[in-house]
This record gives sequence, C-alpha cells and structure tokens, in this order.
Amino acid sequence: MTEEIWAPDWIEQNPELANKAITTLQEKVQELESKLKYAQTKAANLEKQNKEFKLTIKDMDRRIMRGLKD
Repeated sequence: MTEEIWAPDWIEQNPELANKAITTLQEKVQELESKLKYAQTKAANLEKQNKEFKLTIKDMDRRIMRGLKD
C-alpha cells in the first residue's frame, strides 16, 4: 500500500491526500525528534549521575581500605 501512495500517478490523482500524508509524516518526524532529544538529555543526565556514583563508591572503597589498614 505505501508504494502505491508514493507513486506519481497516485499523487496526481489524490493531491489532497498526498498533502495530508506528507503533513502527518512531518508532524510525526517532529514528535519523534522531540522524544529523541528528551531521551538523549535524560541519558546524558543519567550518565553524569552514574559517573558521580562511581566516584563516590571509589572514594568509599579507599576509605574502607584505609580503615582496614589502621
């Protein structure tokens, strides 16, 4: 079906439907780009938080090891 929609003959016969399909696709692309941007920002924040947690754990391990040596 999708191949038929994008066929030049179909577009000539149904310009309004073709326009509506293109508009709908553009809206979906914008929506997906927005979701992608949000997901990337969230992933970056989680990565930053993960890095901080790893540094905290590393510091705690050092303190524990020093305490065991004393």
